Amino acid sequence: MTEKTRASADVQESSAGDDTRTPEEIEAEIAETREELGDTVGALADRADVRKQAKRKVEESKERAQEKASAAAESAKRAFESAPETASHAADRTVAGARENPTAAIAAVLGVVLLLFMIRRRR
Repeated sequence: MTEKTRASADVQESSAGDDTRTPEEIEAEIAETREELGDTVGALADRADVRKQAKRKVEESKERAQEKASAAAESAKRAFESAPETASHAADRTVAGARENPTAAIAAVLGVVLLLFMIRRRR
């Protein structure tokens, strides 16, 4: 049983023959019921206001887009800051590989030279 159902049952029980309530108690109960009814009507009005719902959705979408843009900018910044280190590590690995296997390095250089020669010759 929900709180409102329980309250409704209490009201029905108390008004079913219990005349011991004072007018102040009855007025307080009426005021509370009016307040609950006002809240319910307000909630229903919000749900029925399509324009207001659309604006709310637009604002939520804007906030999510701004958060994603901020996260992407931060990620790009970190990548940009680490790019020199990454390039330096790649160059170091290349040099180390050439030192370990100079034949492969010479073959790669000859391949690039040959490719450039063929491209230049076609022009």
